[in-house]
Amino acid sequence: EESCRLLVAAAALRGASRAKSREPRRKSPAETGGRAPVDFSAFTRARWEAERRKVGDSADGSAVKIWMQELPKPFPEEKACSQVRGRHILVGNVEKVRRIYAELAVTGTPDRNGFLRNASVAKFNTLAIERSDCPSGKKGGDLGWISKGSSDSKLQDVALVTPRGACSPPFRSHGGFHLFLCEERK
Repeated sequence: EESCRLLVAAAALRGASRAKSREPRRKSPAETGGRAPVDFSAFTRARWEAERRKVGDSADGSAVKIWMQELPKPFPEEKACSQVRGRHILVGNVEKVRRIYAELAVTGTPDRNGFLRNASVAKFNTLAIERSDCPSGKKGGDLGWISKGSSDSKLQDVALVTPRGACSPPFRSHGGFHLFLCEERK
């Protein structure tokens, strides 16, 4: 009984001193199973950095990757199709296409190669009317149905692999810099 009173008194003293200092109680290694406490601040910072890099460091899209030589492929890859219906935006320089892609990136979810899944067709349509250098821009960039062998080979190759409802990352062809939005696939 005497040892019990001593333990209660010691615990009360520890509690009072902790309350005065306002420090949180640290668990002993025995209470945590022998493991040290984990600092999660590094994980949240890494997550924040990854989210920031998804769209780019700035609103003008200066960190957006432009596919110059090779053509982009979505991740995971879609099954091959023979026809797609979609829209495109054609511009003459890198800065314009980066800014347009950065605006579209807000409306969709990018995969690891830059394809924007569930991109907004309405936003794409508006951007095509306002900023596309192609005559199809007046119709919202509508290209109609594209079949194998029917148009510019790079545009066609990207169009046939773009998933339904997704926007391709910016890529270069002989005509300029493109963005393609797939509306339907056959």
